[in-house]
Amino acid sequence: MSENGRPPLFTHQRAAADFITARGGSGAEFHEIGLGKTRTAIEIFMRLRMTDPGLKMIVFAPLSLLNAAWKEDVKKFSNFSFCNLREVPWILEDDNRNFVLTDDIFAVNYEFLISIKKTNQLVKMISRSGPWLCILDESSRAKNHMAKTTKTIINLIYLFKYRIVMSGTPAPNSEIEYWPQIRFVAPELIESSTTAFRARYFHMTRGSQTQPVPGFMTRQQAHDVFRRGWNYAITAEKRRELMRAIAPACHWARKEDCLDLPDQIDEIREVDMGEEQSRLYKKMEKLSIIDVY
Repeated sequence: MSENGRPPLFTHQRAAADFITARGGSGAEFHEIGLGKTRTAIEIFMRLRMTDPGLKMIVFAPLSLLNAAWKEDVKKFSNFSFCNLREVPWILEDDNRNFVLTDDIFAVNYEFLISIKKTNQLVKMISRSGPWLCILDESSRAKNHMAKTTKTIINLIYLFKYRIVMSGTPAPNSEIEYWPQIRFVAPELIESSTTAFRARYFHMTRGSQTQPVPGFMTRQQAHDVFRRGWNYAITAEKRRELMRAIAPACHWARKEDCLDLPDQIDEIREVDMGEEQSRLYKKMEKLSIIDVY
């Protein structure tokens, strides 16, 4: 245990915290699953809070992580107070009441941003206090630049003094998925539009055919191009060029390189199923599928 009673940071966590705070409090934490990205983000917030006492933090994350990961880790690794915005009645309402933000860290799921009313309430909340650190946890959720949630997040950049994206798999399908994530944390490193970004690093391919990426396309034109079998592709050289371009904002970590991690512990727990659970289990065993309401 460290002096404050909390477990000490692992080497890669300390390195990431040093890296992001050194570049002004914004950056990408691209660490493999299981490497404690949440703990690292809390550490960064602690450091920024020391020089920015009024700082608050808002986290956008998958619904399943709001309490199970963030609430628990905030409690375990800090003395900060935590608020799940989904559990606050006024954030769901369209009113002008004067609310007071008494917590340090707030969290909400990405789908919250689909609603214009809820987004407006969020903007109102953030604008009344600050400054703010914004975390995009599992930021590959914002990989599609055409998605409404991604567009909203990019449009809200101006609200946040500090910005961090976190993911173990930032671009699971294509390097094109780096654009919105890097655009969020380091817009100076990447093209201001996806059209320019694709034109610089990618080409079109269909079987053995290749051609440059077209300029701006309407949704219908893009649909027609892809319907004819064309896809975006990137050469190894262009991929290296892209990774060099975004490197100043990215801290990477792989499990195999984190030598001070503890050994994995496998724990087997035996659970007795009730009558209804046993019935459903046998049905699933037989049919490979069940409906659970």
